[in-house]
Amino acid sequence: MRKAAAMAACGFLVACLAGCRSQSPAVGAEPTAEASNPEKPQWVSAGGGAFPKDAGKAFYGVGIAAADRFPADPFMLRETATERGLAKVAAQLRIMVAATFTDYAAVAFAPDMKPDEMRSMTGNVQRSVADATLIGAEPVASWKDPQTGATYVLVKLSLDDVAGQLRDQIIAVETDKLKMDAAAAHKELDDIIKRNRQRLAK
Repeated sequence: MRKAAAMAACGFLVACLAGCRSQSPAVGAEPTAEASNPEKPQWVSAGGGAFPKDAGKAFYGVGIAAADRFPADPFMLRETATERGLAKVAAQLRIMVAATFTDYAAVAFAPDMKPDEMRSMTGNVQRSVADATLIGAEPVASWKDPQTGATYVLVKLSLDDVAGQLRDQIIAVETDKLKMDAAAAHKELDDIIKRNRQRLAK
């Protein structure tokens, strides 16, 4: 499923790059499909930090493919860079899921939860959220270094989709584990997800 998400994102990149060219995005601006300006875009080194207005709203990942990897195949360079950008987004996603699940379990789950059971449930939620949301990760910009020939791709994932799936997946595994009223527990979950998104915005 993850591989399918990566391939779908790569297909989107090829279609997008075939029809769109624009200037490098400025700090805080919306990223564009591809940089035609040889000057290095801010996001190449700053990643999501180049878009402060998106803090708490999206994950960004920058993937890099060296020119000597596929010297005669620009498509494979972009595909490789896109997959690496997706991997960085997925790593951020795993951290957010684990933090949210741990905070929620501490508040809402029964105190006799075994550590192995907690780790298993956390891993299952991480995989489910990743499978459901990474397909929506989009390559939104690319840049080729005129000096080294390396290809950079910026991948973006909206946190709105992540928050919805995270809530649904956690609720799906909580049967018989709550120590409080379900409605109160789910309100607490919403608050925890909101707080974790606010932390990302700082």
